[in-house]
Amino acid sequence: DGDLVIVSAVKSKVAASKARISAARAMSCTAFACEDGDAVVDDCVVEAASGVRVFGAFDLSGGSLSMRGTLVESYADLGLNMISLRGASILMDRCLARADSGSGFLRMGSFSQSRGEIRNSKILVSWKGSGTLFEVAGGGPDFRFDTIVADAERGRLRFFEVAGKVPQL
Repeated sequence: DGDLVIVSAVKSKVAASKARISAARAMSCTAFACEDGDAVVDDCVVEAASGVRVFGAFDLSGGSLSMRGTLVESYADLGLNMISLRGASILMDRCLARADSGSGFLRMGSFSQSRGEIRNSKILVSWKGSGTLFEVAGGGPDFRFDTIVADAERGRLRFFEVAGKVPQL
């Protein structure tokens, strides 16, 4: 099992609509890796099964991520960094993000010098170790009308770790 990147784009616009993007086995998997580009994901399922050791659904450096009506779920065995943005913007609306069964590192969102909004969405986490749901450094998205439910079987969960500008909750 090797490393898997499903979509990689540089200075491009990537769009998926009514698609199922799934990884069954890999040492690590990134569904969307974008540099200075835009990713638009509407009414999709983006998922990693338990045969994936480490999963990152979205990894953006610059550009923007727009998600509407999308299910993002991870059953990765070890680690998860579901959404990672560096100098990028996000609009996440009416989405469900779910993490279950991992035991290593956990980040539902890691935001550095980013902006935008996560709204009308649900985040469900059932983790077997310790982790941080959202890590924000120098700015991150605002959270509006969201539901976040999380539990840890053998560890501690921190909902937010913030350095710099605090997102609006």
